Amino acid sequence: PDTPVFLLHLYDRALLNGAALRAVGYGKDTPNPPGGEITRDAAGNPTGLLLAKPNAGILYSTLAKGPKLPFDYQVNSTRHFMRELNRLGITSVIDAGGGFQNYPDDYAVIQKLSDDDQLTVRLAYNLFTQKP
Repeated sequence: PDTPVFLLHLYDRALLNGAALRAVGYGKDTPNPPGGEITRDAAGNPTGLLLAKPNAGILYSTLAKGPKLPFDYQVNSTRHFMRELNRLGITSVIDAGGGFQNYPDDYAVIQKLSDDDQLTVRLAYNLFTQKP
């Protein structure tokens, strides 16, 4: 119950537990952000369901508000994730990208693993036009 959880479903909605709602600051008085809807119960409190209307802006902006792991934790976590992919026989992946990317910053972990010759999957990623 104290660990924030964000579950994404097909880029059109996400579920957050109570800890995640607190971590991102969504409460009764939080207005719906551009690009989405915070669903609410009869008393006006967020239920934890975020709907991406008309686009996934609310999902990306909510993720950006969450707690950040230190860089070395991100590297270690990504290394473990790739190990799990390999265990399942997966050797290549595609990151389809998304919105609110800050290339190359958002890919610093992958670059670090590549520089250290520690990538165990082939990775292709699509980038969107960057903001000036």
